[in-house]
Amino acid sequence: MHVMTFNDSCPPPVLPADAASLAAAIEGSVLLPGEVGYDDERAVWNLNHELTPAVIVVPKSAADVQAAVTFAARQQRPVLVKNTGHQMVGKAQGAVVIATHRMNDITIDAACCTARVGAGVLWSEVIAKAAKVGLAPLNGTNPTVGVVGYTLGGGLSPTLGRSHGYAADHVRSLDVVTADGKRRHVDAESEPDLFWPFAAARATLQWSRPWNSTCFRCLASTPAASTSRVSGWPRCCELGPLGIQARRRR
Repeated sequence: MHVMTFNDSCPPPVLPADAASLAAAIEGSVLLPGEVGYDDERAVWNLNHELTPAVIVVPKSAADVQAAVTFAARQQRPVLVKNTGHQMVGKAQGAVVIATHRMNDITIDAACCTARVGAGVLWSEVIAKAAKVGLAPLNGTNPTVGVVGYTLGGGLSPTLGRSHGYAADHVRSLDVVTADGKRRHVDAESEPDLFWPFAAARATLQWSRPWNSTCFRCLASTPAASTSRVSGWPRCCELGPLGIQARRRR
């Protein structure tokens, strides 16, 4: 198991030959400082917080994530996972940044009231698809926030949080890539030692890096009595992050 943490030391730059080797092994993109697209992929909302990674990997699949994590471990570099850039930890100096926004698959199961989402999915995308089948996720106030980071950070909805609790409490399962480069399907029965830190600790594990997908529960949306301001306000259904599943409350 490789432990990837940030510290005061800065690894040397990634050699172009090493980056080319990684790029040849994945479907997505590999970007070095100064290359077209590098600045766009490292951008975050807080302009006072600049990311300076040694290399940025923009994966399209779980296999790409595995390759990026394995590359980082081999070069003894820390890893930072980025989707929207709303909240970042560390400046990623000398690190491998994995930008997940291309992993944006969404599957809504109306019968089971669940959603499975990719690591790069935004809440606005889930809300739109869930609403078509009468469901509502436990999202926050900003639709441009990523589902996975919000949910696994706890996720307290301003409208549905009081009645349904944290979004993290409705996570069913996750597909994750751990720091040793292995892909794991994690739920409470098969991998409880991994599942509960993700779903209940409301914090990202230092040694378990980018998740591939999450399945979570959605709330069934039914017309409510009209008010002077809101008509047909939905009753919540339980939803969760990429690969996270949730079940409807009885």
